[in-house]
Amino acid sequence: MIKRPERSKYVTPGAIVFNIIFILAYPIIAAFYLVFNILVWVLSIPSRMWAYVAKRIRS
Repeated sequence: MIKRPERSKYVTPGAIVFNIIFILAYPIIAAFYLVFNILVWVLSIPSRMWAYVAKRIRS
C-alpha cells in the first residue's frame, strides 16, 4: 500500500506564501491580458482608419 506523505512538511511559511502568490497570479495575468488587448486595439485605430480611407480612394 502506498504511504501518503505527511502534511506537516508542506506547511511552511514559504509554501504558504508560494500558494497565495500562485493563486493571486491568475487574476493578475488575466487583467494584464485584458489591458494589453485594449491597448493594442486602441493603438491600431489610426492604422485601421488609414486602411479604410485608402480602400475608399481606390474604389
